Amino acid sequence: MVCARGETAVIIKNLTRRRNRLRRNKITAFSCHTVRLSLRISCQLAHCYAKCRSLMTYLLQQNIFFSPRQRT
Repeated sequence: MVCARGETAVIIKNLTRRRNRLRRNKITAFSCHTVRLSLRISCQLAHCYAKCRSLMTYLLQQNIFFSPRQRT
């Protein structure tokens, strides 16, 4: 089984929301552990957990988590 089409966009949206919440809490480090809940909510499929590492790499490449301004 695979995630439904568009699930990745939902995951990114959830992670962006979570990033904003964590930023207010002064938390800047993200890991697969911190996004596990979002993956679970978005896909409800165990195989999505295995995609966490590649998804995190993709998000970092897309500059979703960090921007040059935030790197100090």
